[in-house]
Amino acid sequence: MSKNFAKLYIANVSALENEELFSKAYSVVPKERQEKVDKCKFLSDKCMSLGAGLLLEYAKGENEGYYSLSHSGGYSICLASSSVCGCDIERLRENVDYKKLAKRYFDKEVSSLDEFITLWTRYESNFKAGKIDRCFYKTLDEVPGFKISTCLSEDIDLSIENITISSIIK
Repeated sequence: MSKNFAKLYIANVSALENEELFSKAYSVVPKERQEKVDKCKFLSDKCMSLGAGLLLEYAKGENEGYYSLSHSGGYSICLASSSVCGCDIERLRENVDYKKLAKRYFDKEVSSLDEFITLWTRYESNFKAGKIDRCFYKTLDEVPGFKISTCLSEDIDLSIENITISSIIK
C-alpha cells in the first residue's frame, strides 16, 4: 500500500449467525474483542461486534496506521488510514423523528432523513477521529439503505473493499 492511504472495508456480517462460522471467527480475534462480543446481549449485536473485530485484524494485516470501526443493521466497517481517521455507518430508519433530533443535537433544521443521517454520520466519524479541527469528509451510499461517512485528517483518496466474512476466516 502507498505511503498515504485510506481504505474502507465493508462486510455484511449475517453469515456469522451460523454457529460454526461464529465459533471459528471468535477464535481468531484477540481476547479484548472476544470480551466485547461477550458483553453484547443479542446475537445480531454479537455478530456486528465480532465482524468489526475481524475486519480490524484483516486491515492490520494489510496496513499499518490508524483504524476506526463502526457497525449498524447487520454491517460492520473498518477504516484504515495513514492519517487520523474515524468512520460511522447508520441504517436509514424512516420511523425516526430526524427533525427533532437535528434540532436537539445540531441546533439545525434539516429537510430530509438523508440530510440528517449525513450530519449524524459525519459527526460520529469526527468524534471517533478525536474531534479533529480539520476533517476531510467522504459520505457514501455504498450499502443500500445505509449511510457511511469517513473523516480523515488529510485529503487522501479513499478506496473501498466489500468483503465477505467467510473470505477472511481461514
